[in-house]
Amino acid sequence: MTIGLSVDGLNIVLGEGQFLESFFSTICVRLEGGKLGSVYPNIMEDFYDGNLQADKVKKGLNELKEIEKKMLGMKPTDLIMDMVNPNLKQVIPSEALNLKDCFFSKSGRDLIKFLYKYFNFAIEENSNIKIISLTHLPILEDKPQEGITKVYYYNTKKKTENN
Repeated sequence: MTIGLSVDGLNIVLGEGQFLESFFSTICVRLEGGKLGSVYPNIMEDFYDGNLQADKVKKGLNELKEIEKKMLGMKPTDLIMDMVNPNLKQVIPSEALNLKDCFFSKSGRDLIKFLYKYFNFAIEENSNIKIISLTHLPILEDKPQEGITKVYYYNTKKKTENN
């Protein structure tokens, strides 16, 4: 299933659900000792549940920064694919030098940097940030589009702001 983020009516492709599930599972097992939300409540409770409220996004961004620092000091073999079944076979990228390196999408997108970008956007727009299924929604690939500064999707109607 393809999932994405929704910020201020903008739906952005993130990737396969298992990719993000592995990220959350690794945080829970390796950084929270298996106690979901005990260290990073904004990321691991609210955001993981699918909706981080606007007033908590800045705290969530700070938690992401701490998570990134800790992952940089960990081995790729610390990767957890699924917190329910932590012994599930790992799929570790051959070029991974640390745990953070395990979280690059198939297209080469750095998951944490991607999240930084849209958490900052949510802060600017004073908006919630949601994890959504993109099965039946209009989406925006996270690629620059010439002449367009923002693309908003409200239900199925498209509105753009030009330079």
